[in-house]
Amino acid sequence: PSFSADGSSLTAGDEAGRARVWDTKTGELSRSYDLGVGGLTNAALSANGTRLAVCVRADSRVHAYQLSVVKARPLLPELPGHGRGPV
Repeated sequence: PSFSADGSSLTAGDEAGRARVWDTKTGELSRSYDLGVGGLTNAALSANGTRLAVCVRADSRVHAYQLSVVKARPLLPELPGHGRGPV
């Protein structure tokens, strides 16, 4: 999980490939994205909340997405990661 730079949100991924963003003031889920890429080991939201980077357990790659309110679309090709798992 990662906090936004201003601490107003918390982003985390799960084993089902969903990335979720919570409002830290209210504790409520503000956004959820079913990325369909398998288990996520890390997730981070850009400072302006429009981009999401996740690390996928199955391929140890970083996947970057441009976000909208409704769905996420790939921003870049997958970026190769390290083969030894999350750091």
